[in-house]
Amino acid sequence: GILARVRGNIQSAVQEMKKIFPDFDLSTTTLQAAEPYLQKLSEEQQMYLKATLQNRDLTRKGVQLLQSENFEGKQLGVLLNQQHRLLRDAFQISTPKIDRMLAAALDAGAYGGKINGSGGGGCMFVYAPENPQKVARAIEKQGGKAYIVHVDEGVRIETNVKEIKCNNF
Repeated sequence: GILARVRGNIQSAVQEMKKIFPDFDLSTTTLQAAEPYLQKLSEEQQMYLKATLQNRDLTRKGVQLLQSENFEGKQLGVLLNQQHRLLRDAFQISTPKIDRMLAAALDAGAYGGKINGSGGGGCMFVYAPENPQKVARAIEKQGGKAYIVHVDEGVRIETNVKEIKCNNF
């Protein structure tokens, strides 16, 4: 229901925007170019469309940062926090418990974090490269279940592995 509500509101805002700004493209139109037209939409449509454009731009910045040779973890945290605020305030997909866990994680040293998944309180994550155990404990004190995960090397080919036989399922 949450995703349907958000998607429906965004689609409605895009349709209205295209009526008054025919060249509007959700993938390429900048927020600056859209600003003069946003005022002609309802307040709710303005909020959803503006947040969608900001969310798109934050995602692109995040991708650039992750692909950069000069990765800066604290900057990733800033982007995660900004995205969470958009998801919470504009799309209304966070919960008080998620917000308490995020605040506790940040207070314990996480660089940033956000709700993820479909919203509504199911899952969140934080980026905490320094002292993740302390951050995990802070999340658990707020009623969450914390898992510390690490980046692995990825797919690899192992040699000298015995043949594995599978039963038909």
